[in-house]
Amino acid sequence: MGLFAPHRVDDTVRELADHQIEPQEADADAPDAAAHSTLLAECDGKLVKHRAALEAGVDPETVGGLGRGEGSLKTRSPALCGR
Repeated sequence: MGLFAPHRVDDTVRELADHQIEPQEADADAPDAAAHSTLLAECDGKLVKHRAALEAGVDPETVGGLGRGEGSLKTRSPALCGR
């Protein structure tokens, strides 16, 4: 019967426990699902506003320039993705 013999239960459990992979501690800087959900919600909101501006006749280049700048999604998304 070997390793799984009834009289070896304690040894078997000890062996299994010794060979378990320890879970990695969560990296405090790692992006989380809430941050991604927030970013996606912001993107959806901006798309709605941009589409409305385009439908109202605003110049497409002006609308395209609205996403540039310090707090833009382009500058924030790489940090959220760990890049």
